[in-house]
Amino acid sequence: MMKEVNEIQTTTKLPSNLPKVVYVYTTHNDFWEEIMLHNMQQTYQNIEYWISDGSSDKEKIKEIKAFCKKYNVNYHSLKRPSVNKADNLNHFLKYAKVNFDYLLIADFDVIIDKNFVKKLPKQLPIIKKRKRQINYVKYINISEK
Repeated sequence: MMKEVNEIQTTTKLPSNLPKVVYVYTTHNDFWEEIMLHNMQQTYQNIEYWISDGSSDKEKIKEIKAFCKKYNVNYHSLKRPSVNKADNLNHFLKYAKVNFDYLLIADFDVIIDKNFVKKLPKQLPIIKKRKRQINYVKYINISEK
C-alpha cells in the first residue's frame, strides 16, 4: 500500500493555481500554542489558518485572541461554550463564511508534518465543479523513499 501512495505522489500533477486549504483548529478550553505554531509551519503556499473557539474560560479566550493577533491567525468565536467538536465545527462552517477547496480540521492532539498539506492534495481528487469539498483523512504515513 505504501508503494501506491508513492506512485500517486510522483505521477499526480497539481494544477497551476493551488487549491485553497483552510486549516481550522477547534478548541474548547484546550488550546495549545506550541501545537498550533508547529502546525502553522506548512510548506504549502495557499493555506489560511483559523481558530474556532468554543471556550468557556475567559482567560483561555483572552489567550487565544492574543495568539491570533500576534501570529495573524483568523479567529472565530461561537460566543458561547461549544457542546463538542462537531458543534464547534458546524458553527464555524455556518457562520465563518470561509471559502476553501479543502478543509483541514484539527485540535490540540493533532500534530502534522510541515509537508502534510503540500502532499495532501496529490492524494485527493480535485473536483473543479464543487465549491467545497470536505474529505476525511485518517492518519497516514507518507514516505519519501
